[in-house]
Amino acid sequence: MKVFSVLSRHLIWRWTILSIGVLAATPVLAQGQAHKPLLSEALKDALAKEPLSEVEEHFMEALATGKPEYELDAEAVNALGLKYMESGEMEKGVIVVGIAARAAQIVATAAFPPEMMEAMAARREAEQTEEEEASRPTEEELNEERATASHGPARDDLERFHGLFANPADGPQRALFLVRNCDGHLVTGPMWADVAPWTLRSVGETEFVYDGDGFTRPFRLEIGLGPDGDAVSIQHDLEFVASPLQRIGDLDDSFLPKCGGHL
Repeated sequence: MKVFSVLSRHLIWRWTILSIGVLAATPVLAQGQAHKPLLSEALKDALAKEPLSEVEEHFMEALATGKPEYELDAEAVNALGLKYMESGEMEKGVIVVGIAARAAQIVATAAFPPEMMEAMAARREAEQTEEEEASRPTEEELNEERATASHGPARDDLERFHGLFANPADGPQRALFLVRNCDGHLVTGPMWADVAPWTLRSVGETEFVYDGDGFTRPFRLEIGLGPDGDAVSIQHDLEFVASPLQRIGDLDDSFLPKCGGHL
């Protein structure tokens, strides 16, 4: 109870400072409401006679109109709330503080000229727009997301698969090339045709698939590794291409993408 009492004092004191600041900023309104009953007295009287739920509902509804029926005497309201809490009537104390906070908010809002309220609303809208724009992904991020979604996450172990692969009897003119692109995905393509590289999707350490497009049917390939872990062969189901293909040489430098210092 002692710890809770200290915490209650701390919360009420912080709210008191806020309320006093609000009232200090609105002297004309406070004076204009001097003939109205004090909020603290009205609350005390109601809490002594009526159920708590009805008291809270009544005062909140009255304050929701934006035209308080009571004068907000901040220090007395906080003293009343603290008294209830220290005496063990925590529910009453919480209700008093909640009602007083709502009243202070209404009085503070009413104190601002309409043009100032409009300016504040415009500023909030501008800040929200700025936040939305800042959180909107860039075109580069969208492209990366699209690539990841369609081809899986990038890999950093694909350079060991680089090379030309062909039936040795056919030679390099009938070879497929394998190379890692700048997005971190393995791509392949035929040396004998002028087509864009096919970006492969990893489905295992050495297994890849191409999902197809309007010109090329889907296919699967599996890379055979040598003792050093580098690629030495390719098994695939491409049509009209021998399988397996053997690694017959390195890629010419013109095949290696320029990616700002990495492949």
